[in-house]
Amino acid sequence: MPRKDIYHDSVKIALEKDGWRIITEELQIETGGVKFYIDLEAEAVFVAEREGEKIAIEIKTFQGQSLVQNLHEAFGKYRLYLYALEKERPELNLFLAIPVEAYNTFFQREFVRFVINQDKVNLIVYNPDNQTVVKWIIH
Repeated sequence: MPRKDIYHDSVKIALEKDGWRIITEELQIETGGVKFYIDLEAEAVFVAEREGEKIAIEIKTFQGQSLVQNLHEAFGKYRLYLYALEKERPELNLFLAIPVEAYNTFFQREFVRFVINQDKVNLIVYNPDNQTVVKWIIH
C-alpha cells in the first residue's frame, strides 16, 4: 500500500470545506492484472450543480529536488490512473491536486501549460497552509 503524500490531509480537509464528502482514502483500482492506488475518492453533496458527481484525486506536492521529475511522475500516474478509471470506474472524474505555490510558479511555464492543455489534465489547486481549494481547472 502506498504511503500518503504529506499534504494528503490538507487536501482532504480542503475538499470537505469545498462541499465534497470523502468516500474513500487510497482508492484501489484493479484492471488487467494491475493494481493502482489513487489518493482520494470524493462525492459532491452540498453544491446543487455538482450533487452526486464523483471524483478521484491524485495528490502531489512538487517539492522534490527536481520539478521535472515530479512532473514526470505526476503526469505518468495521472495517465495510468485515467486509463484504469475509464475501464473500471468511468463515473469518476480524475483530478491532479497541486499546491498553489507550484501552480503559481512551475505550472505557469509554457511547456507545463502546453502539456496540461494537450493531455486535458484536470487540476485542483490547493493551499496547504489554510487547507482550502484555490482553483479548479477542468478540461
